Amino acid sequence: SMLAKNFRPEDGAIFSKIVRTVKIDVNSGDWHGAFGDAIDLLSVDKDAPKELLNYIYENNLCEFCRERAIKAMLKRRMITDELLRELQYDSSGDIRKLAERLEKRRTKMKMSK
Repeated sequence: SMLAKNFRPEDGAIFSKIVRTVKIDVNSGDWHGAFGDAIDLLSVDKDAPKELLNYIYENNLCEFCRERAIKAMLKRRMITDELLRELQYDSSGDIRKLAERLEKRRTKMKMSK
C-alpha cells in the first residue's frame, strides 16, 4: 500500500513482484487493502504495470474489486475476446451483466465496419 501511494515509474518491476507475493487468505483481509490500493494506482497511472490488473482479477476473492479491475482494464483497452468470454461466466452477476453489455457493444462495432 505504501509503495502504491508513492509509486514512481521506476518502481514498476518491484511493485509487480510485491503485489504477486501478497498472500490471499479467506481468514485474513490484509490482501484486500493491498489489492484495493493497487487497483487505485493502476486505474490512474499509465506508468504502473497494467498486467497486474489481470492478475488481480484472476486472484481476487472480492467481486467488487474484480469488477474495479475489469473497469480499469477497459480504460486501458485490455479486454480480449478470450477474457470477455470468461467474464460471461464470472460468479458475480454484475460482472456477467457488464460482459453482456461489452459483447453487445463489440458486436455492434463489428457490424458497423
